[in-house]
Amino acid sequence: MRKRLTFLLLAAVYAGTSSLIWAQGDAAAKQQYIAIIKKHFEAPHLQYRYRVQVAATAHKQSLYDISGNICLSGQQYYDSSGTYIQLRNKDHFLSLNHENKTASLVSAQRYRSVFGAASLDRSNVIYDLPSAVLDSMTTYEISTEGSNKVLSFRFRQPVQGFQSARFVFTGQSLSEVMVVMLQTDRWGDQTGQLYTVRMHHFSHSVPQSLFSIQRFCTVSGQTVRWQSRYTKYQAYTLL
Repeated sequence: MRKRLTFLLLAAVYAGTSSLIWAQGDAAAKQQYIAIIKKHFEAPHLQYRYRVQVAATAHKQSLYDISGNICLSGQQYYDSSGTYIQLRNKDHFLSLNHENKTASLVSAQRYRSVFGAASLDRSNVIYDLPSAVLDSMTTYEISTEGSNKVLSFRFRQPVQGFQSARFVFTGQSLSEVMVVMLQTDRWGDQTGQLYTVRMHHFSHSVPQSLFSIQRFCTVSGQTVRWQSRYTKYQAYTLL
């Protein structure tokens, strides 16, 4: 599972932002939009596209740029990009790394026995927004961009690493999210990598076929047969 990241605000200027329609401190407006955000991210089914740009904070050098698609359905998830594929369903964890040419398949039962049940928690998904963060947002403004409403948050003190978030609404629906994150290690020390994450093209309709491992391999007892495109990958199994 991926390590949870902590976050730091990156100031950005957005063309076309018009005047504020609510003053800062309008608690009613803030709570109205937070309720929409919570309902959106806590929905049982969620699909969206993302882009993650990573840079070294010391010299602003770009390290990598990844775009992909994430699908969540209950405790199942599917994360696909040009670099990797990660899939979890009730029976298996599957991972394909296209750069390293590696493939792994682990049964959920064996995974729990090795790493513990907590590792299966959906909150470990990197792009999840914990409710505690939304509840702690303090300084904010609500503005307009064309026909969209934009809610921008800052924090007086970082909460779970978050310092800023930006949400774009089309009507009563969330259409885009952007956060900027400063990665830390498990001791809370900064690693020097700055993550800019953009989430968009949200949908609450998720095809359950995405969570089937049969698109990548078949399992018979302790034998795993990978699809032809992955037969040259170095394979690891724990069933």
